[in-house]
Amino acid sequence: MKKPRIGLISSCGISPNENAELYNLGGMIGEVFDLHLLCGENADCNGLEKYYAIHYETPYKKDVANFRYAFNICSKYVKKLNLDLLMNVCSPATIGFAATFFSKKYGIPGLIRMTGDSFAEARIHQQPWKKIKSWMLHGQMAALAYKRADHILAIGENLKAELVRRHFNPNKISVLPQPFDQGLFTPVNAAEKIQRKTEIGLNPDRKTILFAGRLSWLKGADRILKIVEEVARKSSAFQFCLVGKGEYENAFSRFSSALIHMPGLIVHSQVSKFFQAADLLIFPSRTEGLPNTILEALSCKVPVIAAPVGDISNWVSNLATEPEDYVEYILKGNYVLDELPDILDYDRLKEAYIDLFHRVIKDKQ
Repeated sequence: MKKPRIGLISSCGISPNENAELYNLGGMIGEVFDLHLLCGENADCNGLEKYYAIHYETPYKKDVANFRYAFNICSKYVKKLNLDLLMNVCSPATIGFAATFFSKKYGIPGLIRMTGDSFAEARIHQQPWKKIKSWMLHGQMAALAYKRADHILAIGENLKAELVRRHFNPNKISVLPQPFDQGLFTPVNAAEKIQRKTEIGLNPDRKTILFAGRLSWLKGADRILKIVEEVARKSSAFQFCLVGKGEYENAFSRFSSALIHMPGLIVHSQVSKFFQAADLLIFPSRTEGLPNTILEALSCKVPVIAAPVGDISNWVSNLATEPEDYVEYILKGNYVLDELPDILDYDRLKEAYIDLFHRVIKDKQ
């Protein structure tokens, strides 16, 4: 029997998070569906060829939010592949908009993946030009993509609630966390935690405060700067490990290597070591959906304190926005561990994804 064929449009470059999500999704549904990935020719597809037939498009130097890339790669491949379902991996604003345009054009079921509270970005930016750009992309274009989609996949209940509040049809919205494999992120005992700290160049005698993500204003890197400064002023019992890169990277160079360890971008197969070495994850982001970082920390049984944005409040009980609240919690040292919900069970999540894709394809027939 022929497998239903699904086309997934990624960002042109494929971020580390996208790579992890695509890999996990391929492992869950690759035996049931014929998977085709549309991406930029310089994208990091490491490991993805195991589950996907990969189709490339040349990137463009001047391409606002991957708009030209998304439309060109859809024009080249969507009809040719004779798809049974088309969906975006990220960016409902441009890639999702292109997916709904071509799904309508060719009569293919279109599934839009809502990866974060896109409507919030226009509210939080301070510069007028960024507010206008975010309003156009994440407000207007994303809203049009949601409206035109045959079905919407929100990665958290709070995101669905935001769509319903904006009068999108709740009957065409499903909620599932992103594909996640707990087996890749396992907890360690106290002796093994010391060993992990030593392996990655951390001081085994200090508590390790971890951040993993883009070092940007949107992800709260400026807040992390204040947290580091204040914790270092009040105590020498802590060290920070910042995994990732971004525009705030150089701002942390004034701190000693004894206080901050910055390994940069880490291949996904090695990321678990940093969670296993951590005593606490901080995540003071300004806008989110449900970050892989949160799931990875909870899977490794690492306590988390995070901002109450996106769907984080449904997964994390220790919530804070202001740097001083993070500082107080870090110095207290008595951290509360949250448990992963049952939906993150691999087999249960696999079954839910397979059922969703079958249902969306069938509804369009």
